[in-house]
Amino acid sequence: DAVLNACQKEDDGLYECVSKRDQLETVVKHNIKGILVAEEGSKINAAYVDSLSGDALFDEADRAFDAYWQAHRVEGATCDFGGLATLQEINATYAEDDDAYSDYEPPSNQHIVLKLLIVLLGGLIIGGGLGFFIAMRANKNFNERVVRQM
Repeated sequence: DAVLNACQKEDDGLYECVSKRDQLETVVKHNIKGILVAEEGSKINAAYVDSLSGDALFDEADRAFDAYWQAHRVEGATCDFGGLATLQEINATYAEDDDAYSDYEPPSNQHIVLKLLIVLLGGLIIGGGLGFFIAMRANKNFNERVVRQM
């Protein structure tokens, strides 16, 4: 249930992609520059990133990582960036009885199985009847044997 709830919350945009604060600053800077070039093109001036450090650097990484992930997550982008980032649930205040995800139930496959069974049985009956009809028309010996049996 927790995984299904997390997936539903991600689909609803209740997560943000944030940088891990214990990573090497040089690696974080390199990834920010990579995102800027990927999003803005090679003409972007990303030199300002080199002047960042500490909280300012990681705040910029949060913005860059989250913006890229939000823009490309439907295409399959993940919030990892080589282990530099992680998903963090957006701090939303709600009462426990307001949790729309606590009662989430995955869709049942029972109706699909029933429909499939009906289609298969219908196909078997129709196919058998059609095969019998064709055999009666096409094969005189079969036709004569069936008529004799009646």
